[in-house]
Amino acid sequence: MSLTFFSLLAIAYAGISTLRSRAQAAGIGAILGCLTGCMAGGLIFLGQTTIEKHGVNYTGERGQFTHGIAEVSVPDLHERGVVERPSLLRFEVREDQTKHLVLTDAVELLDDDFELKISNAVAKAPAHDLLVFIHGYNVSFESALLRTAQLAVDLPFEGVPVCYSWPSQATLTGYPIDANNADWTVPHLQGFLLKLATETGADSINVIAHSMGNRAMTSAIRQISQQQDPVDPPLFDRIVLAAPDIDADYFRRDAAPALVKVAKHVTLYASSEDQALIASRKVNGYPRAGDSGADIVIVPGIETIDVSGTDLSLLGHSYYGDNEIMLRDLYDVVRARLPATQRTSLIPRAAGPMTYWQLAQRAPIINR
Repeated sequence: MSLTFFSLLAIAYAGISTLRSRAQAAGIGAILGCLTGCMAGGLIFLGQTTIEKHGVNYTGERGQFTHGIAEVSVPDLHERGVVERPSLLRFEVREDQTKHLVLTDAVELLDDDFELKISNAVAKAPAHDLLVFIHGYNVSFESALLRTAQLAVDLPFEGVPVCYSWPSQATLTGYPIDANNADWTVPHLQGFLLKLATETGADSINVIAHSMGNRAMTSAIRQISQQQDPVDPPLFDRIVLAAPDIDADYFRRDAAPALVKVAKHVTLYASSEDQALIASRKVNGYPRAGDSGADIVIVPGIETIDVSGTDLSLLGHSYYGDNEIMLRDLYDVVRARLPATQRTSLIPRAAGPMTYWQLAQRAPIINR
């Protein structure tokens, strides 16, 4: 409306200047009127949808640990495995709630208020469970929330989804800083996971960590395992490591025993076609726990799933949420609570005395 008003003023000025024989002023007024008129027309063409957003946002800078609650709208025509966002290829320059996942609200809460809200949400949910998602490298706060919502909708998860966001630079060049921040956030994540496990009233706590997020998650779990009495029952139900960007030897020696101690079931997804992990291996000099092939990680008590050949993403790094077959297997892990031996989409593979599993490229369709 402002552009249209300015355009009309400029055209009127051009008309008056013409009547007064001021050719140069008339030309400038006409040009400004045409330009602002075209801009106004472009905005009308792109749509008039107004999205009201409220609350806070966070950058990649470190800060105080805070709790909060967020709202994400999911379009009716949402496609499973897709985080719909505006695309210039589709001539989209802004969000539209009828087409895109949109973060509409993010509000900080005091600790007591957060505990009350999440406990009430767990009590009212169809399933009294929590699904905690921990993002990886090069992921913004908003993107982490959108991915959490997409996973919760696509599984589908009937409990309460929780996003743990740590300060990622959200840039390809921010890898070293992200690695430092993943280590820095460990004490916060440890306390947060313990609080969820002991103070929310949830029947089960399920954790999905992606990429570098596994660096923070495994370190936090190690600290929790050191505090837990061996006779105590596991605090967590399912723990899923998706494309873990952590040192494979560290995982075998230090992380795996802790995970098995504090969780009822642990799943590791690996791929030989993960270009992001291939690059990480070159940077760090050693195999990653998310590699498959000759360096696939197989340890007692953890089910390793090789998903090579099933990934459709550009870098092969976000298959846990982007791939239909992967989402079906993730459903079987988190919702159906099926071990690998009972999942029809998995093929057993021998590696010496150990066994890992290959995800079939075309899983059978099962009606649920």
